[in-house]
Amino acid sequence: PHYKIGKSYAFEYIEIIEEKDALGNEEKVIIVKDIYGIETKVRSSNDAIPNPIPEKIYCKVDGIRKGKAILSLG
Repeated sequence: PHYKIGKSYAFEYIEIIEEKDALGNEEKVIIVKDIYGIETKVRSSNDAIPNPIPEKIYCKVDGIRKGKAILSLG
């Protein structure tokens, strides 16, 4: 695998959407694309979202499930 857990990598920014979390609260979700072309959601607090949004966003790989990276900002 290309990604290692605990390391940060640059991912291509796609868009920001709003979703409800498990408790029904609105939250912003950043959609990024990895080197394999797989779109992945990155949940984030509003204050952690960079402004203006760059072409590439650095995300930390927290885990990998079914070949898809589980990401957080950082």
